[in-house]
Amino acid sequence: MIDYIGYTFNGWYTEPNGQGDRLYNNNPSSPWIYTDVDTAYAYLTPNEYTITYVPNGGTITSTEQTVVYDESYTLYVPEKSGYTFLGWYLNDNLFSNGIWKIDSNITLTAKWEPNKYKGTLSHISTGLHFYYQLDKNDG
Repeated sequence: MIDYIGYTFNGWYTEPNGQGDRLYNNNPSSPWIYTDVDTAYAYLTPNEYTITYVPNGGTITSTEQTVVYDESYTLYVPEKSGYTFLGWYLNDNLFSNGIWKIDSNITLTAKWEPNKYKGTLSHISTGLHFYYQLDKNDG
């Protein structure tokens, strides 16, 4: 049997990509169906894996995403009012879009930074009461 990281072996065939006749049923100890075959092609299919998202107080369309080994993927983008999204982290490592090359399911955690605002603080006195007002300007 063939063991190839990120793929499942689906048998031997007379043509590439699982085409033609199947030579045996995934069981390497079973007898070959054909004895006069010169070339046998292994048929491998990429495995599917799951990304689980922990939005860490943010909102996201779905907390799970299916990805396929050796195929491109795009991570979901969460939102959180009053915060800037810094990225998805696997342990302490920033994780980004790309080609899936991990042969397991993973959990990603969102990291956030509170938004900073520039503003003017003014002191208003009316008799014995004092008020402070912060005029917020994004910046």
